[in-house]
Amino acid sequence: MKMEKKFSSEKIYREQKKCKAEPPFKVVKFATFKPTVCISKTVCKAEPPFKPVKFLTFKPTVRQSTIEWTQATWNPTIGCTKISAGCKNCYAATMANRLQAMGKPGYKENGFELTLMPDRLDVPLRRKKPTEYFVNSMSDLFHDQVPDRYIDKTFSVMRRCPQHVFQLLTKRAERLPDYFASREVPDNVWLGVSVENKKHGVPRIAELQKVDANTRFLSIEPLLEDIGELDLTGIHLVIVGGESGKNARPMKPEWVESIHSQCLEQGVAFFFKQWGAWGPDGVKRNKKANGRLLNGKTWSEMPDRPMPSHSMNDNV
Repeated sequence: MKMEKKFSSEKIYREQKKCKAEPPFKVVKFATFKPTVCISKTVCKAEPPFKPVKFLTFKPTVRQSTIEWTQATWNPTIGCTKISAGCKNCYAATMANRLQAMGKPGYKENGFELTLMPDRLDVPLRRKKPTEYFVNSMSDLFHDQVPDRYIDKTFSVMRRCPQHVFQLLTKRAERLPDYFASREVPDNVWLGVSVENKKHGVPRIAELQKVDANTRFLSIEPLLEDIGELDLTGIHLVIVGGESGKNARPMKPEWVESIHSQCLEQGVAFFFKQWGAWGPDGVKRNKKANGRLLNGKTWSEMPDRPMPSHSMNDNV
């Protein structure tokens, strides 16, 4: 019986015609096996040669990320509230609902309500391998319900992990100047704001520029309209992407090209993340099919800063 080489999350493969093992099957996450392996919760009656495999259980500490511009996610807080147009189809809210249904800690109790997770604060401290962390992919550290003292604890961990790079993104940009008026941004922290349109997103750029940080970046995703001319003074990286999901709003190529041109003119690194659900041809399809080519090229520029040079292979 021919088996797939990799068994990914929530999937298990078998040859329907030859494997006589009876369901239910146990899900094996983040594991790679030789192709001569048959896995079943019950005794497998398929003909040899097959190797028996023990089921593996992992306690998650670091989540390998599929986000193109980072390596892992770290969520010392979870949950959020919607404040602007970019929040309308929030992927984190959708994911939180799934995790709640699965009974995951934090989400099981509170769903997508803002929740502090102090037991997760030491996660980066336990990892020696240099890693790029996207901080709070499922929340916003500068949410008005997160107290300064908890933000202080989070930044204390970042300072104690100089081997890592922490990429922190917020929509609550108005809180940044006040918070950092009496505090310094660690050199290994990239401070960023989300920009989706002129009304809500563009004003956040000025708030970010008020903060003295080694690396400042913009996440212009989802890009919902032409955001016009931008002052990118002090900005080191611009990430652009379209919206994904069944209710995704389209992104026009000329909007992206305008931002790219301004990055070239002002000497800012440009990273094109994805077209999302709508392709450059205006057709809605799977986001993977639409890809991330802009004018036939992949743009994955990064600021000239020290970064972990490896790709993260640990699945935990």
